[in-house]
Amino acid sequence: MPSPRIQNIQWSSIFSPQYDREILSLALPALAAMLLEPVLGAISSALIGQVGTQQLGAVSIGSLCIAFSMSLFTFLLFLTTPEIAAAVAQKSPEKVSIISSKGLWLAAFCGSVMTVLLLTNAEAIVSCLKPSEPIVADYATQYIQIRSACMVPALMGNVAVATFRGHKDTRTPLYAAGMAAACGLTLNIVFLHGLGWGVPGAALATTLASVVSPSIMLLLLLRKGMLKLKDMSTPPTLLAVVPMLRSAIPLMTRTLISLGMVLFASSQCVRAGSVYQASFEVVRIVWVTSIQSFECLNVATQSLCASYLGKLDQESAQGVLLRLAGVGATAGGVAGLLMFSVQEPLTRIFTSDLNVIAQVLMTLPLVAAFLPLDAVASIMDGGLMAAKQTDYLAYIQIASAGVQYMALWWLASNNMISVLSIWACLKLLTVFRACGGVKRHFFSSQSGYLLSSPSSGEQQVA
Repeated sequence: MPSPRIQNIQWSSIFSPQYDREILSLALPALAAMLLEPVLGAISSALIGQVGTQQLGAVSIGSLCIAFSMSLFTFLLFLTTPEIAAAVAQKSPEKVSIISSKGLWLAAFCGSVMTVLLLTNAEAIVSCLKPSEPIVADYATQYIQIRSACMVPALMGNVAVATFRGHKDTRTPLYAAGMAAACGLTLNIVFLHGLGWGVPGAALATTLASVVSPSIMLLLLLRKGMLKLKDMSTPPTLLAVVPMLRSAIPLMTRTLISLGMVLFASSQCVRAGSVYQASFEVVRIVWVTSIQSFECLNVATQSLCASYLGKLDQESAQGVLLRLAGVGATAGGVAGLLMFSVQEPLTRIFTSDLNVIAQVLMTLPLVAAFLPLDAVASIMDGGLMAAKQTDYLAYIQIASAGVQYMALWWLASNNMISVLSIWACLKLLTVFRACGGVKRHFFSSQSGYLLSSPSSGEQQVA
């Protein structure tokens, strides 16, 4: 029997507006919600940067450690969303409530464990990064200990967001995030400039603000009947959470490798001094804020592609994926041009230290140039998650990490560490993600977006 051939790829979908209405309805509220957190972080860092370079370097270390800890549990968001979507498609509010309560219990447990670990090991964590100045280490330890209190609400917030996304509702998380951002901004100004509390004040302001969004969303889940108190009255059995934990392993591996690489790169700056660490933090904040211009499209990719794949409509799923890749690359290009054009005044918002400014200005053009490829990589990641191919994501991260670690080791061995050289190494992951995703989606028999169609011989027989 003749072997099947892979369906042709409809590259013209990149330029087709056929799916734009669906994309925008999900992406725009997600964009606004996702921008709030990094913008708030940027404002907080700008405020603390005006206090001093050492304080900014300490917040950089602490923020990376907290971000690493939280990101280990992003599986609560990525794995809960398709489960909720399936329950919604089945018109089963009882199942929605059970899935949500299971995720919330798991989030509470994981968050509690991480809070204890961070609170009791903050000093050891900071010492592993070996900051060259003792005062930076002291500030960073204080920051981590205070921010550890936000782990439980933050992880429960991920489950709440997943529940709303499963209902194709990105507006409610936007409302909750807006309230949290307003609270965080107010508290940062009061604690930093009104009371002069410095690094502990910045940590406390961010921690208190992080409770607002999950609280609002949980109350709305209860009010809308998406979550029932009877399902929250008893924790789920181990047997009930094992499937999610098993699926979480590839995602946790991916996070460990990618954020572990950022921490390793950051540690090189820490050892080089507070100027390098502060410069790294400014570049990181600008980059994180910029990528939100297309990270919202990752949300749309997961939701729309998963929906079409669930209906066995690979043709539409492929069309959406290609269109999102095109829109994402365009958004990344615009963001890159904007970053490049305002890089100097943007940098001066965060610091007046001329040495820090010089390091940042050497690095931002590289970061700006890679934004279109960052966007494509993000869409490819979203496509893999929608197709439930998270194992492949982990393989890409592992392959990239090996190259990145060797490159960073070579730079350190030859005394070539700079903020620019470190970010050049980090961009290797972008190349691996984009190329690996494109290969799997459009040039592999294991793709979830390509149909096998009969060969010409089979068509003649038919």
